[in-house]
Amino acid sequence: MSTVTVGRDYFDALLRRARLHASEHDYELADDLLSNVMVSKAEYGHLRQEARDLALLKNALFRGGLTTHALNTLLAGENDVSNTDTSEHSDVLSDISQNSAAALQASRINGSASVSDDTETASDCIDLAQPRQLYRTHVNGGIGYSLEDTSEGGQTYVTNSEHRERIPMHDRRTILITNLAERTTHKDIVGIICGGRVLDVFLRRIDRSATVSFVEGAAEFLAYAKRNDIYLHTKRLEFRWADRHFYVPAHVSYKIAGGASRNFVVRGGAGAATEEQIRDHLEHIHNLVVVAIDFRVVQLYPKVYPEHNFNKAAGFVRSAATQGADLVVLPEYHLTNWLPKDPSFAGLCDEWETYLKKYQELAKECGVCIVPGTIVEGHRGEEKEEDRLLNVAYFIGKDGEIIGKYVKKNLWGPERNHLTSSTTHPHEVFSTPIGKVGLLICWDLAFPEAFRELIAAGAQIIIIPTFWTLNDCNPAGLARNPTSEALFLDSILTARAFENTCAVVFANAGGPPGKGYAGLSQVTVPFVGPLVRLGGAGEGMIVTEVDLKVLDEAEDAYGVRRDILGEDWHYEYRHSKLDEPRSGDNAE
Repeated sequence: MSTVTVGRDYFDALLRRARLHASEHDYELADDLLSNVMVSKAEYGHLRQEARDLALLKNALFRGGLTTHALNTLLAGENDVSNTDTSEHSDVLSDISQNSAAALQASRINGSASVSDDTETASDCIDLAQPRQLYRTHVNGGIGYSLEDTSEGGQTYVTNSEHRERIPMHDRRTILITNLAERTTHKDIVGIICGGRVLDVFLRRIDRSATVSFVEGAAEFLAYAKRNDIYLHTKRLEFRWADRHFYVPAHVSYKIAGGASRNFVVRGGAGAATEEQIRDHLEHIHNLVVVAIDFRVVQLYPKVYPEHNFNKAAGFVRSAATQGADLVVLPEYHLTNWLPKDPSFAGLCDEWETYLKKYQELAKECGVCIVPGTIVEGHRGEEKEEDRLLNVAYFIGKDGEIIGKYVKKNLWGPERNHLTSSTTHPHEVFSTPIGKVGLLICWDLAFPEAFRELIAAGAQIIIIPTFWTLNDCNPAGLARNPTSEALFLDSILTARAFENTCAVVFANAGGPPGKGYAGLSQVTVPFVGPLVRLGGAGEGMIVTEVDLKVLDEAEDAYGVRRDILGEDWHYEYRHSKLDEPRSGDNAE
């Protein structure tokens, strides 16, 4: 065999020319050699066997209840395959659930996938990362990761996955906080934390402590807390490293790196989402905590001019909406005052539909829930008992729709000559964007049976528009204590909150000094009493947030609702019982 010797430069030129004129069909594996991985036949057979084993394992997991979404999450968390196109993931996973066979999918370093003619089709493949060595790199002060792949030629390829951070699974990240006050809430703990992102907050009521786990910045916050005394509810808190630190599973780390959060705040009074919608979307979350609901209680001086009173109330509502309020409550008789002997009073009450629609439009405009005190409705067009006036409280949702309606049941003595009671109609509880709500009006407050009916139906928040004055007591009572009505209100509101494990929102009318208005509008919860309270009778608006968790804690302590709903409950508070003949009565 004869040989020809050529120079190196000439040989390289011949190779380049051959590649230039070669047909793409000359390559047996694929369009581009660079998109293929060359392996030995033995290794290829081993990979095929592993693919079959993985397919059997996958099918067994699916039969056991694992979903394709959960499988994809676990694979992504373990392998950090972050550059794969999402549409490709979707197509591959939908085919996985229908095919029993699976083969390895060869991936490029840049994340794109191609399959040779000798392998099974891509629709039968499951995304698995190629075995590559992981090493850490610092990116913008955080911890990132890269994938290192060494080819047969000895060249090293590095993929950075767009500098996605890598959260260490084991790290010193959990701080123990002790010496907490008994009424400390999740919101209180989050309020004192600054610095890094919060991963987990866990309250321990038994020893009045809490653990806070950080994604990053735990050491910096601990140093800050030790340099600066931090007080919560007048108690100095103590900070130190916890004995055990929060473990971050790989799939959780992957989700956090992608921007997911375990803690969030929903803000904006004009938002379209309601609490019920949020809960529906988050019903899969274990230990979901709704931190607080923002209340505004308006104390007004009602005059005899409905348009003037409405405009003033609307100003308070708009102001509350700009502050992010969830609910605004107005007093009883706030549109007309209580002047039943005034010749124009009945005529003013005939305009009730006009003002109800105005409040519906206002709620929709501002994106807040409104309880517009009470609206006195005139129904004089019908020749029935209902010809007389009705004192009605409405709950209007953020979309302007009426969610609940209640006609005053327990009329105050002077009202009975002018108003019609709802008598034996049962009390109702309404599902609202802020929770389960019951409505009562003024003198209903004196009857624990009304509260019991609402609590038995699941009410969490009881709203009471009121027109209560310091002169409602008789002369004998005023002689003994001129402020007896104020004492009555403060005492009974706290008692109702405790004995029913509920929040009580009390909106009373106010007015100038010397006219007998009691004021004292407040929001009261168990354990604490009044969260906030207007001390006088002047006009104003109170601002507060109610942590609904306190209601669950009170129920855990007292078990009132549990006892009421028990089969052996022994008090006849139900309206259905009122119609039954009692012992000693003559049945007809």
